[in-house]
Amino acid sequence: MLWKTKVVSLLVAVILVATVAADANALTTNWNNGGATGKWETAGNWDAGVPTVADLAVISASGPVAIDATTGTATADIVDLKGGQVINQTGGTLTINTNIKVGRGSGESGTYNLSAGTINSTAAGNGQIQVARDPGSTGTFNLTGTGTVDLSGGSGGPHSSAMYVGTYGGVGVCNVNSTTGQLKAALFQIGYAGSWTGAGQGVGTVNHDAGTVVSSWVEIGTGWDDNGVGTYNLDGGTLDATDTTYGGYIILGNRGSVSTPIWTATATMNQDGGDVDVLGGIYIGAASGYTATYNFTSGTISDGTADAFMYVRNDASATGTFQGKGTVDLSGALDNNGKVIADGGTLNMKSFGSVTNTINNATTESNGWYAVNSGKLQLDDVAV
Repeated sequence: MLWKTKVVSLLVAVILVATVAADANALTTNWNNGGATGKWETAGNWDAGVPTVADLAVISASGPVAIDATTGTATADIVDLKGGQVINQTGGTLTINTNIKVGRGSGESGTYNLSAGTINSTAAGNGQIQVARDPGSTGTFNLTGTGTVDLSGGSGGPHSSAMYVGTYGGVGVCNVNSTTGQLKAALFQIGYAGSWTGAGQGVGTVNHDAGTVVSSWVEIGTGWDDNGVGTYNLDGGTLDATDTTYGGYIILGNRGSVSTPIWTATATMNQDGGDVDVLGGIYIGAASGYTATYNFTSGTISDGTADAFMYVRNDASATGTFQGKGTVDLSGALDNNGKVIADGGTLNMKSFGSVTNTINNATTESNGWYAVNSGKLQLDDVAV
């Protein structure tokens, strides 16, 4: 378990080093179509021509941008969407070399609506989407219909294929409600803080009602030297964390280097439907300073035959709770140092290969096993 904890912290350090760079080498072309909705591929809608894969495309004024079936392939090194502006993609392909910024910059905002077509990255690119980054920024990314995000082209570590929602003091929202589309990124990071930048506490929310999210590493509430607020609401569709690239983990409450966080932070997974598939395991309260809660009232949690674990409160200075009803179909270890609560029905956790406890209760703590509201907790039989 200690080895896995070190991996969690190390990956965060790798990620943030690489998310800051890139703007310096790009040529800039600004959207200036005069206020009405305009096509991306129309040269007159840009002050320096249609962006190439080497260009910084700034969209901060002059009305919504349309990417549709007639666009073909739109390209940019970086797309900087701010000033309250909107991109509506109803077809075609947007290929980026580095990232898309939806509401980047202090006090900025933006919205990206993807209902059909594809967002992808070049083979050499970083392939990031940053939704709300920097103090006071807000951003929304909406995935509906048949839209597809495939950020799998990068080759520079987990940051090279990443979706960030609410970082460095920004408030970001990602809504996934697609019919046959999917959102794919090696790293999916929701709610990130970095006090060393003076940026503040990032707040990220994912509302997942239909469609598929594919990621090898899902972090809900995390930070570099402090902790953000992350919430994942799963009501339908599939959260697929079975990609082997970075182990297939879902982590609630993961943080970087300091021992005393500035902000009290929460990491919450609310599953009221849908399917969670995991390869490596689920951490609930991976690092200090977090109140991490997994509320499970409907849907499935499974690992196939992957032997995935669940650690409830992986750090003595964290708070971890798994609460609800239904069947948890994971076959690895269940290490409960926090609270496991059967609430309002049967919580079946009999599939785990072992049940352990590695952090003792302090004098003021009440961690353990509970059943409330006519709940019934089922664990595997133990010979005595």
